[in-house]
Amino acid sequence: MSNNQHAAVERVLDRFGLGDRFDTYYGLGPGLEDVGAEKPGTRYMDRALADLAPERAVYVGDRPSDVAAAHNAGIDAAFVRREFNADDELDPAPTFDVGSLRELRETLVSAK
Repeated sequence: MSNNQHAAVERVLDRFGLGDRFDTYYGLGPGLEDVGAEKPGTRYMDRALADLAPERAVYVGDRPSDVAAAHNAGIDAAFVRREFNADDELDPAPTFDVGSLRELRETLVSAK
């Protein structure tokens, strides 16, 4: 789920050859029907969860709205700290608060 338009998400995935790494992805539509559908709303997150039907899900993001959206969808949130968000205080708190995607991977592997 991205707050960017779906076409922009597709372009990024195509540009970096990542399209085959994702079973489902959603971005906002270009019309008025998606006004208000951005995170922390869960419309597209709910669709992705329905597509994938996971036993457990973790939404990974670097914005407070990512954590809030995961919370609103009833799934775990992983907040990745970067230079621009290093001091962000989060409410609700994420399930995982990490300094990198590598650290998140290590955390999730050790949590199994």
